[in-house]
Amino acid sequence: MENQVQEVKSRIDIVELIRSYIPLQKGGKNFKALCPFHNEHTPSFMVSSQLQSFKCFGCNKSGDAITFIEEIEGVEFPEALRMLAERAGIKLKEVKEAPEQSRKQKLFEINHLAEEYFNFLLTKHKFGKVALDYLKNRGLKEETIKVFGIGYSPNSWDSLGNFLLKKGYFLEDIVASGLAITKEGGRHFYDRFRGRVMFPYRDSQGRTIGFSARILEAEKDQPKYINTPQTPIYDKGSSLYGIDLGKTEIKKADEAIVVEGQMDMISPFQAGVKNIVAAGGTSLTQNQLRVLLRYSKNLALCFDTDFAGDSASQRGIEVAEELEMNIRVVTLPKEFKDADEVVKKDPEIFKKAIEEAKPINDFYFDSAL
Repeated sequence: MENQVQEVKSRIDIVELIRSYIPLQKGGKNFKALCPFHNEHTPSFMVSSQLQSFKCFGCNKSGDAITFIEEIEGVEFPEALRMLAERAGIKLKEVKEAPEQSRKQKLFEINHLAEEYFNFLLTKHKFGKVALDYLKNRGLKEETIKVFGIGYSPNSWDSLGNFLLKKGYFLEDIVASGLAITKEGGRHFYDRFRGRVMFPYRDSQGRTIGFSARILEAEKDQPKYINTPQTPIYDKGSSLYGIDLGKTEIKKADEAIVVEGQMDMISPFQAGVKNIVAAGGTSLTQNQLRVLLRYSKNLALCFDTDFAGDSASQRGIEVAEELEMNIRVVTLPKEFKDADEVVKKDPEIFKKAIEEAKPINDFYFDSAL
């Protein structure tokens, strides 16, 4: 095992690794940055290319590439080693890949390809123009669309499925990924998502695990959103939209802001509030909060301003209290429906609401009035 650890470490450049998480600036022989593990205004986080190590002179965290992954991802040594081995293209010899792991890897690949396919159609193809105009009208910049991998599924019965089949994937794996549905005894299929804006869900490692798909125009008997069903890699009750992008800032700010929907997360993120994730239109679950606990035990709940939003806040509080988290509740101005609307009007209103978030006792008192 020790040989494998050394092999992995020798194949990972700690500067490039850390740069994939936070911006680094050259400072003499070393690199410096604002520490991702605590809040600071002057860079005290140093990375040495020569020593292949990091040290923060503010919070005293230090170590090598494996230590960095343990800290930033909130994982134990074996998982950190596995993640780095995967990054370096090394197969860990002493750990046999179980058949279910091999299957999961295929599903990650299929979902990643689907994300790229949908994003290409949205940003580079005439089919996606209506959806692109819709997103721009909602205030999204091209860079934001790129960062979040937002896409468009064409109004076609089988275009994605055929694209993936041509890439060499089996129909049974495409169906297992949740992207296609079989009919007529499994001989034929159709794409699950058609004519919708596609919001990819990624896990904390940035792997695409599923999608939430929004219809462009309201149609009779058509739900506004449909999601990837339960799969070996996607569980709605354990997934947080934007966790891959928000986790570093959550750790740094030592607080996670939790909103309801995808746009409620994207708009504040675009406006500079980056320690944020979305519950995905569902009540917070223990599994979702356990993911957040890797990065902080402090929570700011910011759900919609309607009765359903108040109810979701109360349920979220109950679950968070069971996990002994510290909770604040954000009260948005009543003239706005949700975080997205507030940010569209003025990001400073949203930022002020976050600053003035109330402890749970005050929230319960105000709710009773």
